[in-house]
Amino acid sequence: MMKHYKKIFILFLFIILSPINTKALMCSNADKVKYQTMAQNIKSSYDYVDNGGIITFNVTLSNIPERFIISSVALNQRYEYTSSELIINNLNPGQSYRFDVYINDDSCYLERLYSVYVNLPFYNLYYDDEICDGIESFKYCNKWQSNSLTYDEFAIKVAEYKLSLQDELILEEETYDGVFDKIIDFYVKYYYIILPSIIILCIGYMLYRKYK
Repeated sequence: MMKHYKKIFILFLFIILSPINTKALMCSNADKVKYQTMAQNIKSSYDYVDNGGIITFNVTLSNIPERFIISSVALNQRYEYTSSELIINNLNPGQSYRFDVYINDDSCYLERLYSVYVNLPFYNLYYDDEICDGIESFKYCNKWQSNSLTYDEFAIKVAEYKLSLQDELILEEETYDGVFDKIIDFYVKYYYIILPSIIILCIGYMLYRKYK
């Protein structure tokens, strides 16, 4: 009886100490390279949903080969293959997501073949405020811009930017006026030389045309 229990105990230890599944060790380099090449064809895209000012994103993974599995640690989700396109909803703006690609294959099912990275942009709540009219290229008026400012801070930034544009316009006008004034001053100072020279050149040109 003791020998019988001893055999059972040894068998139990063998099961416990043995790898849970040795199939993953059988994944050949050739198979892994083949599956990795297929996984690299998976493409990602995203669009956003505006639900009363609350922005969420939908990420679409396409060109998924049959039997391939998508996994996300951040979302704690594993998506078995159902079609070549997978849509993942309600993702947050300004977040980065990694989607790991596996295959439902006896030999390589534990091998991470590829990772698809998706970086979602931040959403600027103030981008369509009327004070942004005409200055949509200003960074704090950009729709997809990280903006942690309060509305008052945002309004001050916009006012400062508009003031800087006015200063640049005034400077350009002053520069133009300054150059024009210098030309006038130069002419007034040396007109007794410049004017006769212009007259002589005009007469010379007319005589040249006449006798040519």
